[in-house]
Amino acid sequence: MNRADTISPSGFPRFYDMDAALREEERVRSRRKEAAMPLAASAPVDYEGNRKRLRQLIERLTVRR
Repeated sequence: MNRADTISPSGFPRFYDMDAALREEERVRSRRKEAAMPLAASAPVDYEGNRKRLRQLIERLTVRR
C-alpha cells in the first residue's frame, strides 16, 4: 500500500490504517521485549531416569502383544 492510499481527500489518514499501524507497532514492541528478556533456566534433565522409564514402557508394550 503506498502513502497515497492511506490519505483521504481531507488530508487525514484513514482510521483503519492507523489501527493497523498501531497493531503492527505493538507487535514489534512485544517481540523486542520478549527478545530482550533473559531465557528462563530450564530444569535439569534426568537422562538416566528417562532411559529407565523408556525401557519400562517398551517392556510393557511388548508384553501386551
